[in-house]
Amino acid sequence: MSMVAFSGQWGLAFLTFLFLLKILKVEEIGQWVIYMSFLTFIEVFRNGLVQNAYIFKAKNKLSERGRLNSTCLFLLVFASLIGYFMLFIPGEWLSVLFKSPELNLLILPCIIYLLITSVVRIFEFGWICDSRFDLLAVTRISYGISFLSLIVVFYLSNKLTLIILPYLQIISGFIALIIVWLLSNKERFLAIRIDEVISVVKYGRFVAGTNLVSIILNKSDIYIIGFLIGPGAVAIYNTASKMINIIEIPLTSISQSQFSKISAAYQDNNTLLTMRNIGLGIVMSSVVLLPIIIVVAVFSDSIINLIAGPEFSESAIVLRILAIFVFVKILGRFSGITLDAIGKPNYNFYILLVTLGVNVILNFILIENYGIYGIAYATSISWLLGSLLSSLVLLKSSINIYQSINNELISLKHKALNYLTNKNHVFKIWN
Repeated sequence: MSMVAFSGQWGLAFLTFLFLLKILKVEEIGQWVIYMSFLTFIEVFRNGLVQNAYIFKAKNKLSERGRLNSTCLFLLVFASLIGYFMLFIPGEWLSVLFKSPELNLLILPCIIYLLITSVVRIFEFGWICDSRFDLLAVTRISYGISFLSLIVVFYLSNKLTLIILPYLQIISGFIALIIVWLLSNKERFLAIRIDEVISVVKYGRFVAGTNLVSIILNKSDIYIIGFLIGPGAVAIYNTASKMINIIEIPLTSISQSQFSKISAAYQDNNTLLTMRNIGLGIVMSSVVLLPIIIVVAVFSDSIINLIAGPEFSESAIVLRILAIFVFVKILGRFSGITLDAIGKPNYNFYILLVTLGVNVILNFILIENYGIYGIAYATSISWLLGSLLSSLVLLKSSINIYQSINNELISLKHKALNYLTNKNHVFKIWN
């Protein structure tokens, strides 16, 4: 059900983006993408600060659930307010910097959305902790359907503008909140204790930091394009980037399912099983993604023309470059989750910092020579660097990720030979 929840959420977000591509101007799409990237910053940071700590404490019964609800809700709201004012105060300056005259008007009402979703997230964290992914799927999908439906209704009534979109987000968030309340067991909220707040922050700080650096790494391309070229180029690049997000859904699902297995095997001091789970996840992801990547790389022009139109033709080359290097990202994803699983999230944080620095430098260098395609090359090189660094760090912890891949490939080869042998045997008996 976790696959359904995240696929539904991302699928509806992608459909919404495709619809906006058809009805908004290219410059408006670019401004919307920049605004959404800022909003993502806040959400990723606040969720990273709280989510893993909530699940860990609730699972191990280290805190009373009602007090944990209150503590984490307080931190979500606090982080939302800090993030909002960091955007709102320099809003005019950001509009000028990114050549987006309506950006400050988009930022203005988003605090309401952030506060509403803070409450929603608390209930969702509880469901994740209790493995109620069916309820999570309902709320995530209901929000996506509400937002897309409202956009369609306002478009058909000729009232849809770029500035209205954040208010439609607020309405959709409120609908999701009502659904969450109806589905929940009416969780208790007890008085907040300062020691509980400190404990959650200490647990979540590295996760929040890693998430923040990761999202900066993913979104730095957008900000550099917006700064150097303008929102029109942002829209073109983001169209390809959205397609990559869809391609990566199987990778995200497989890595999430393997994470707990890798962690459990390592905690049992079973290095062989740990490596087998890593190798299995990488090979499974590769097998699933290879045909998708080939199709996207070969038919990128037709795909972009179909979903966005000829004015986004430059997105096709960007899509082709990023799709090919998604294969590299598989190694980086599993190296990263393995570092988390073996209790070394700080290494993930440091590697991401290095990768971010290299990515920003390469962006400024390559964009001068290759334009928007230079951003795609810089991103791909950064993926490669991050994957190599994290896998090298694992070698020092007795986990050889390359050997785990090789072992799994040998195992698959033997299984395939046995299968073919059995098939031949059956064929001889039949004759």
